[in-house]
Amino acid sequence: MDILETIREKISEADMVLLGIGEEFQINKEEILKRSSVYQAFAEEMETFEEEERNFFKNSLYVFEAEKGSQGPFMEKLEMYNRLHRLIEDKNYFAVTVCKDDAIYFSNFDSRRIVSPCGTGRQMKCKNGCQKEVFETAKIFQKLNCRLLQIYENGGTCSEIRQEIPRCRECGAYMEMNFAGTTGYSEKGYEKDWKRYMLWLQGTLNKKICILELGVGFSYPTVIRWPFEKVAVLNEKACFVRVNKKLPQIAKEIKEKSFSVKMDSNDFITELQIDTDLFYNGG
Repeated sequence: MDILETIREKISEADMVLLGIGEEFQINKEEILKRSSVYQAFAEEMETFEEEERNFFKNSLYVFEAEKGSQGPFMEKLEMYNRLHRLIEDKNYFAVTVCKDDAIYFSNFDSRRIVSPCGTGRQMKCKNGCQKEVFETAKIFQKLNCRLLQIYENGGTCSEIRQEIPRCRECGAYMEMNFAGTTGYSEKGYEKDWKRYMLWLQGTLNKKICILELGVGFSYPTVIRWPFEKVAVLNEKACFVRVNKKLPQIAKEIKEKSFSVKMDSNDFITELQIDTDLFYNGG
């Protein structure tokens, strides 16, 4: 039995699966927008807008393209998520992601079993961070994209709807996506999901758990990489799998219960046959 089959067996035997989605999964939003005929029609005009206005339009049109589901790069990533979901769909799983493209939320994964501690375009906050409250973007994006599509089809400029970009009701600043690294990033955005995740983790003690970490680097090591290692240390029945093209090393404390896969996580999911010399057990 090769190592890939061994990992599949470990997943099959597990009672629970803890999934970490890392930077290797991140979609380049600019690449999606380059392929968007609607965005390209207004791109030159948007360059004259304030940065906050331009970014809001971009995030809105990214969602439009994602919902339309016609773009190759996005659909390829969506299929990747769905393949991964098929692998663990019958398990008691939870997914933690550092990606900010929200692609996982368009997939077959249960949104109640996902937490995004680094932020999401599904929520917005005040650019100045004057309040910690976050607001849903779905209805605003829907309205904005509808207007942009009308202008695109009938002629006109997107300057006509610049005033529809929301502003903070407290200070009047533009609203922006609630992403980690922005001013006043609000942890309230994922608070409920995090509590659900913590409750789920409590139930992993003394259970057979497969910890599957895919493409996680060191952009946010306190979110997935280090905490996942800790879960593996504390649970004697844990199996830890780290898949990473550049950073597959395993901590010595969990070496005996781990598999390190030196490979791009996207290829790992896609490949049916993987040469075993790409793998090394806990090395």
